[in-house]
Amino acid sequence: APENGVTAQQAIYQGSAYDFLQLDNGREVYLAGIERLEFADDVVVELLVRANDPAFNDQWNLHTQDVPGAWRFTRGSQDVLLVSLDTGLLTPNGRKENPHEDMTASRLITDPTDDDNNRSYGHGHQAISVMSATANNQEGIAGINWVSDVYVADVYSGVQMIDAISDALEYASNQGQRVVFQGGIQGNFWLTGGGRWRQEELTELISRNTTTSLFAVAAGNFNTDLNERGGVAALQTTQDNVMAVGAEKHIGQDIHGLENARNVFRAGYSNFGADLTMMAA
Repeated sequence: APENGVTAQQAIYQGSAYDFLQLDNGREVYLAGIERLEFADDVVVELLVRANDPAFNDQWNLHTQDVPGAWRFTRGSQDVLLVSLDTGLLTPNGRKENPHEDMTASRLITDPTDDDNNRSYGHGHQAISVMSATANNQEGIAGINWVSDVYVADVYSGVQMIDAISDALEYASNQGQRVVFQGGIQGNFWLTGGGRWRQEELTELISRNTTTSLFAVAAGNFNTDLNERGGVAALQTTQDNVMAVGAEKHIGQDIHGLENARNVFRAGYSNFGADLTMMAA
């Protein structure tokens, strides 16, 4: 049986992280990719981190990507800045103490141009929630990252996208941070912003910051090849720091109370092709 029924620490070996389990007899066991241990004496050790947010059990996107397993090793870093290039944030009335529902206001870097004008929880608000919603507050969902600040840019009706990227990179540089961009910017329009900038300008800006920034960009919702209507996401073929992310759907399966997937498949609307970097839940 495990000592005290818990894994008290993790170990790093040749760059990989392992759960470190010490047994009563003094022997040690190192585990990788294991979520749950059941011993012959009926002791159960749950290695996943479970959040107490009401919708956590239904967050199949987290469970299929093993986010609760990753939380054992990291839950985010203040050395990384998250940036949303999307529709911004909705600020509901009646929540003046924390206007951004289920989020930690002090982690959000916003200005008046960032308000989501969809009059509902738009794509930007939802994406920011998935990235960073406050975990373990018995409200809503659990965000993937519990620590990093989020720089919000409404590039649909607030600020020009190329300016938002430049401003976020400058902000992060001043803070000594690396940057991960979430781009809800599907389609070829975003390469040139309808003529407000040239594709060469955008490509050069992205390329100049290869060592400090990563762009995770929606592949697009046109059910066509990425290279036909992928927009900024299609730059992944030439830019090392751009990822083209397609969309998955799933057939649900309950595993120890968490909704996981019996199988996953491409969402019918998602762009596709050999040049996609990855598919995501």
